[in-house]
Amino acid sequence: FFYSLKKHTHICIWTTKKKKGECFDYVIKCVGQDIHADRLWKRYLTFLKKSVGAKSGEEIDRIRRVYHKALRIPMDNLEQIWDSYVLWEQNTNKDLAEALIDVHREAYNLAQQVHKDRKRYRRGIILHF
Repeated sequence: FFYSLKKHTHICIWTTKKKKGECFDYVIKCVGQDIHADRLWKRYLTFLKKSVGAKSGEEIDRIRRVYHKALRIPMDNLEQIWDSYVLWEQNTNKDLAEALIDVHREAYNLAQQVHKDRKRYRRGIILHF
């Protein structure tokens, strides 16, 4: 299943931006909750930021929604996504940044705590793939 999704995202490289966005949406829907999904979220956010040309309000809101969704998922390297989000918010709208960062800090902290708990539980489990 993972191979199929990986192949699916590589196919997206050769498609239009709209199709590539749909591919990312599909893959995020399928495996975005995984503890190791951090690279996927980072790639998706990078894609969205690069594809935003004029930085319209609608495109900024989409990036913001993706960040907010990612920050609620207990996954590896979430602190890197948080740092990226804080920097992006500050560069996008300084007036709004502080309020939004404060609002989402609690969800981020909760996701970090859940991630630590999950790692502790997984430590003793041998996973076979």
